[in-house]
Amino acid sequence: MRRKYILLVFAICIFSLIIIAGLMRNSGNIQTCIYQDEVRKMVINIPEEWTYALEKEFKGDENREGSPDFGIQLYIDGDTNNNIYFFYQHGTLNFQEPGITSETLKTKQGRAGKLSTAIQGDTRIIFVTYDIGHYAILARLDNNVFNANKKEIYKVIKSSYIEEL
Repeated sequence: MRRKYILLVFAICIFSLIIIAGLMRNSGNIQTCIYQDEVRKMVINIPEEWTYALEKEFKGDENREGSPDFGIQLYIDGDTNNNIYFFYQHGTLNFQEPGITSETLKTKQGRAGKLSTAIQGDTRIIFVTYDIGHYAILARLDNNVFNANKKEIYKVIKSSYIEEL
């Protein structure tokens, strides 16, 4: 009887270690991307195999016109042709595409928004606007890339965080 008890405790310990190792492996696969200036902070979490670039605000100079938007450019598996842009834009945000479908969205932060989707040939376009205004996400993705990463893409979108300072 004592031997069965020891084996049971040993089996429970091994099983617990396997679960803990799996949780630890899954918890480290996210990187946090932050765009912050003196007025706003935008944060989004992406899988560690994705890459990103910060698009800083450019007001223009004598050689180049200023840009109305700035934020975080995300690249799925480093592919710049399949990108998701989380940004702030001076002026109106508008998304007009044929065959557009829309649904409500709520981020982990609790921010409400609208998620709109359209398909143009082999490209899926996703456009998210938020209840705060001037902030959006625009994704242009090959349908194959979208389908292979759908779960991660929606997790990334829902992780978006906006704070006005």
